[in-house]
Amino acid sequence: MLRLLYIIGYPACYIPLRLLLSLSIWQAGIINLDTITHKPTIKLMSKIEQIKNLLEKQETKLTEMQSNMDDLASSAPFLGSMGTPFTDNSKGRQYKKRVERWDERMWSINEKIKEQKEKIERTKSRIAWHEGRQGVTKFSAKYLEKNEIHAALISLEEKGKLSQWKRNPHVFFVVGLEKTALFTKDGKICASARFNVKSEDDLRAIKEMLKDVSDSEKSNLLKNETA
Repeated sequence: MLRLLYIIGYPACYIPLRLLLSLSIWQAGIINLDTITHKPTIKLMSKIEQIKNLLEKQETKLTEMQSNMDDLASSAPFLGSMGTPFTDNSKGRQYKKRVERWDERMWSINEKIKEQKEKIERTKSRIAWHEGRQGVTKFSAKYLEKNEIHAALISLEEKGKLSQWKRNPHVFFVVGLEKTALFTKDGKICASARFNVKSEDDLRAIKEMLKDVSDSEKSNLLKNETA
């Protein structure tokens, strides 16, 4: 090996020791280069997994706080005193201060527990929101940020007259019609250009269906347009 290095013009004194050792070991057959593999890539947690991990930590902290409050409650300075009133002397004043300090600590822990419970509820809401978004296309999610679903579509979907598309929840298919869909645009219910109204009869059927919504939901109903 050293002969080869001299031939190609590299004096042995210029060759790093680590390279020489590596080449020597490889030449001796101690290391099989074919068996060397890369270290496995660490899988990063998804957003929802991160939030669930946060929820677990929050619930653990809440349990600890509640346990601390139970311990503090069991060490109340007035336990066993049978409601003895404070006396206006040195001992009575010291006893009153102990009770006041204990009461402040109880109040403080109780407030922290309330705050922690609120955090947990917010985290649960975040999980529910992300789980609801799973499987939804990016286009539909972005579209719904700018276009709120019309109340009439939701009402008709609940009555079984429309079927909401899970992958694209801004789109509602008309039950009983062949691939005909409605959606909300600029506060109006519009007919889909992709899943368009097939005939005048279908259009009349849709308009008749829209009459079955409450007066509060009749604002900006279907216009004879597609988008």
